[in-house]
Amino acid sequence: MIKGIFCKASDDTNLVLYRSDKGKMIVTKSPKATLELGERLAQQLKPGDCLALVGELGAGKTTLIKGLARGLHGAGT
Repeated sequence: MIKGIFCKASDDTNLVLYRSDKGKMIVTKSPKATLELGERLAQQLKPGDCLALVGELGAGKTTLIKGLARGLHGAGT
């Protein structure tokens, strides 16, 4: 399943994340919180899932991916 994730930087937040599969919006306020979100998101992924990250430079895409990698590594995958 493809899950769309849209990242947007704003003045008062690090990342705005919209998961279109659940219609849920999540806002993180620091790079650390974005890393932790990526780790938690990794635990919800299933084999065959595909993520599409879209956003401007500095929106937090790389930080989120680093968290995903941490979460997947910790899960032994």
